[in-house]
Amino acid sequence: MPGAPKNATTAYVFYCNEKRLSVVQMYPDMSKSDITKIMSAQWKKLSVGEKQPFMDKHVGDKVRYQRELEAFKVIVGADKVDELEKANKAEQEGKKRKKAIEKVDRDATKRQRIIELNTIRFEGMASLITTDDGRIFAATKGKAAISARPAEDQRPAYSLDDYVDIAEDFSPNNNRPHGKGYVVGARGTGTGTIVDVAYDRAYDDSPTILPDDYPLKGVDEITQSFGRVHKSIPFKAVTRTPVLIGRRDIPRAKRMRTTPNRLAAAFNEEVSLLPPEVPKDPGDVIIARHKYAIRRKKACGWRREEVKKVCNANGENVGKQLCIGEKNQLLNEYYLLKQRAALLKQRRNKGGMFAQTKGIEKACSIKYLVEQAWGMGEKYVPFLIKQLRNCVVNSEVDKEIMDTMLSFPAKEKSGEKVHVSVIDSLEEATKFFSPARMYAVHTTRPETFKGGKHEPTYEEGSKGMAYSTRISVFMKGYANLCLDDKLYWESKSREWCARQPVIKYDIIKHMQADNSRSWEKLEEDLAIDEDSPPWCSADTIRRWVQSREGYGIYCERIIPLLSCEQKLKHCTFAHHFRNNWGLGPRKYLLIHYDEKWFWGLVTRSTAKVCSELGIEPNTFACYHKNHINKCMAVAVTAFAFENSIENGGDAMKLGFVRAQQYKIADRLVTSNTETNPDGSRKVIREKDDPWLVDCAVTGSSLGTPDDPKFPLKEYFAKTIFPIVDELVSPGGKYVGYTPIFQGDNAGPHEEGQYLTFVTEHCLSKGWHWEPQAPQMPHMNVLDLSVFPCMSRRHSAMARKQKGKHVLSENQIWETALEVWEKLQSSKIASAYVQAYRIAGKVIEAEGDNAFLGVGGTPHVGIRKDFFPTNKGLARKDGICMPAPRPAATEASL
Repeated sequence: MPGAPKNATTAYVFYCNEKRLSVVQMYPDMSKSDITKIMSAQWKKLSVGEKQPFMDKHVGDKVRYQRELEAFKVIVGADKVDELEKANKAEQEGKKRKKAIEKVDRDATKRQRIIELNTIRFEGMASLITTDDGRIFAATKGKAAISARPAEDQRPAYSLDDYVDIAEDFSPNNNRPHGKGYVVGARGTGTGTIVDVAYDRAYDDSPTILPDDYPLKGVDEITQSFGRVHKSIPFKAVTRTPVLIGRRDIPRAKRMRTTPNRLAAAFNEEVSLLPPEVPKDPGDVIIARHKYAIRRKKACGWRREEVKKVCNANGENVGKQLCIGEKNQLLNEYYLLKQRAALLKQRRNKGGMFAQTKGIEKACSIKYLVEQAWGMGEKYVPFLIKQLRNCVVNSEVDKEIMDTMLSFPAKEKSGEKVHVSVIDSLEEATKFFSPARMYAVHTTRPETFKGGKHEPTYEEGSKGMAYSTRISVFMKGYANLCLDDKLYWESKSREWCARQPVIKYDIIKHMQADNSRSWEKLEEDLAIDEDSPPWCSADTIRRWVQSREGYGIYCERIIPLLSCEQKLKHCTFAHHFRNNWGLGPRKYLLIHYDEKWFWGLVTRSTAKVCSELGIEPNTFACYHKNHINKCMAVAVTAFAFENSIENGGDAMKLGFVRAQQYKIADRLVTSNTETNPDGSRKVIREKDDPWLVDCAVTGSSLGTPDDPKFPLKEYFAKTIFPIVDELVSPGGKYVGYTPIFQGDNAGPHEEGQYLTFVTEHCLSKGWHWEPQAPQMPHMNVLDLSVFPCMSRRHSAMARKQKGKHVLSENQIWETALEVWEKLQSSKIASAYVQAYRIAGKVIEAEGDNAFLGVGGTPHVGIRKDFFPTNKGLARKDGICMPAPRPAATEASL
């Protein structure tokens, strides 16, 4: 209304009017909106006392407004002013209603557009899925599986580094002798391939001239080791030929890159393939055997299978555990390889570097010998050596095995000195806690007997001596004490010896009460009272406890507390899972899905520090953990098997998607830092442009245009279900397999609309939706093995990329996607087998999860029974396990 008084100014506006000029001078390049944000943040940080002057101004201005309003009503009329105020209020409410209606219509348009964008996005994800063997399966209905690798007639018949035999050709315009060499260039496809070959000097010793774009390493070595490069050799004149192991006229880089299909020799002939000039050292033979196995990609435990045949032929009883002959052979190879590897490390080239090439470290490693060649655990050899040591004392070991223990000669039982602790032996305690020693300890460390009436007297010259030396000096001085002092220390000695029979039980009692208590605290616990000294030292307690069989250190864990009803559900689900869901013998495609957060920074528990070298500890600061960048991913894996998971099978990655949703821009957004060539600000997005933002996962809700959500229902309907349908339909790779979907009981997985949709869809297709019981993370396939493996690799790659800095959301996702692409199918397959065997432990525990309390997820012997393949896992023994009988299992329930 014209002439109406101005409304009262708020305290915040008074503050902005006063501080705006100084903020503009401090940030001259910032926009008005950014300056307003800075002032708003400064206002929020002010204390009540700092805000009080501006509050006083607001109160004064409010009094002014009331005074002017009353005067204005007198001049114009109070009724007219009230009517105008009501009209203004109605007009404002009408504008608000209009804006609300417009927002509803705009949100509906945005929602429809988001749905269309999601359809294109999710259907695009369903177009291809990959496995480790390089194949890609089309998910378009009606198309059969196709190969990602080019067909044989669409790629060169020979690749770089192939070792080939060349036929002679002295026709016009050709002068090519017969010879052998390496392919250094290839053009054309299929039978039209034309190659360039670097000849061995034995066939053509002319100088080597390699192509300028030759991509392989070791060019200088090849130039010195090979003759002329003959170019444009047709396909019909070339024959691929195997390379002998260890040939010295072949460059080292070439020998290491020899692939399995070029090795024609069998295992029994591999030693004879070594050149005559190479000494057949036993260690070299073992290394050559390992390199051969690595190239041939032999299964885990291949060496034990070979030795087992020899032991069976010799009449030895070979079972699951290693027999005497196998132990003897393993120890022989262990010590020979250890000695040979030490010699190899001493060989250096002219530059001072170790003369080792790619691949030889693995062939020389003890880890490969024990875990891969023999299929045993990493601690088996130390355990075997310790077992043999015990046998030495009792003279129960076979002489043949003991001959292999070069570093551990046999000891005579009579001459062996055995340490006995004072905690175990009263005789040792009587000798140790003698009156003379009690006096010496008291004199050396007077604080140990605070309540004693005999004050210590330091002898001249005792200060500055070592503790053990002072003990010896004062023990000699015990003879010079008076009779009363000797009687006093004799009584202390008898008191200490009287406690010896029960001292071990006191230690056990205190450790059972708190098994994380330090050795020093246990030492204090053994004191009778505050003024009495401890019965023995912390080192004595530590040595005694650590010498006990079964001593170890574990990580304390918190596991879900289960009710009786939950235990029953766990047991029922485990029976149902191991019973093949009551469906009997058939082919199954078990599918599991879950979500995981990936963080931009993960702190390390094993970070190293060394002040002498200038390596200082790192400290990261943030207001809250949620301020660290992160993004969520949804992963879907599958495992195809027949009759039983124990038979092994094929594992595959069906989907890995970032939890994002579209937002529609309401206005033009420009960059504050980047500009165009003409000086104008760079446009980030136009009005009504869509862009993806990270969001939470829901079952079926899309959220709102301002707060979008990632719906699992849309992802399964447009991506996962079409992929599965293509795999099991006629023409698919797994036609005839029965899909079983399994997931945990997270909130989005239990949403009513989502659960109804997926259940009805599976029912219409003849599939099965079988969610696991609640509170069963130990049965979650992805949480068991896949996600932990990905987290370790993601953290390592993130540190390698950004060091001590936090990754952005896009960098987090790119790293996670790279880890997912490199994830092996055998790792996924092992998680399914692990879940199957843990279900057996759940049944044995009658649904309880107490077996998870120590050591985390239990080991179930997957490496022992399976070997990895390009597609998943296969049994070592080749046995085909039958499907469980539904009737028997249901009866047990």
